[in-house]
Amino acid sequence: MKADIHPQYELTAVKCACGNTFETRSTLKDLKTDVCSACHPFFTGKQKLMDTAGRIDKFKKKFADAEVLRNQKKEEEASKKAREQERIEAERLIEREKKAEKLAEKEKFIKRREAQKAEQEAKASASEQTQEAPEASKEESPAEEPAKPEEPKAEEKVEEKPEVKEESPAEEEKKDNA
Repeated sequence: MKADIHPQYELTAVKCACGNTFETRSTLKDLKTDVCSACHPFFTGKQKLMDTAGRIDKFKKKFADAEVLRNQKKEEEASKKAREQERIEAERLIEREKKAEKLAEKEKFIKRREAQKAEQEAKASASEQTQEAPEASKEESPAEEPAKPEEPKAEEKVEEKPEVKEESPAEEEKKDNA
């Protein structure tokens, strides 16, 4: 080795952040470390967070805002789902009401239809009874004057009109010429 070109290799005191001190040899006079064998998790078996210059606090502060934003986003999504669920329930309620109205209308229609059928049956039975009554009286009293033929009722009355054939002007001229 050449003389006077290498640094001095001296005994040096090492100080750890945990308070442990020990001596070793180095080219530096004083050493300060963050972790030593007395506090390192590998040697102690205990996990320890090292906070050098507040890095952990900076990290937590940085991502705390992100967590707040994440929570706000979750709350917004939950409120959207709740509003959507309310809207769906309202639509279902409206559909149920419409179905109930249609069912009520159908029931009214059926009742009206049944009432009309009942009226028609009553009229038909009344007309049958009136037709049967004169026939029964004919059978019971043959000595009475012969019954006049019944005139058809207004509903049954059918007027027969003679068919009038309209002729075109050309046909009328042929008749006149002939």
